[in-house]
Amino acid sequence: MTIRPHRPLRAALARLAPGCALLLALLAACAPMGGPPPQAPQAAPQAAQERTTVYVHNPNGSRTPVVLTRVGPDQWRGPRGESYHGLPGEDALRPAYGLR
Repeated sequence: MTIRPHRPLRAALARLAPGCALLLALLAACAPMGGPPPQAPQAAPQAAQERTTVYVHNPNGSRTPVVLTRVGPDQWRGPRGESYHGLPGEDALRPAYGLR
């Protein structure tokens, strides 16, 4: 389906400003001539990455959230890029992410 301005509307726009005629000409030239609109190329769907948050309890009573991303069957990556074999617990994350 092609959408084009109605002729009286086109004439009214052309009278309002000389640039409107050029704009209308460009719109008419760019309008699809039937059929579905062109589709942008789709990127290959990425595998959904499982994420989990482990909270490290600090001596002052606060908690530090550490978001871990699964990168393999039993491999996890921390926010700083470090790798873990298996899901690390709070004790394993405390030296790197806990308050000192």
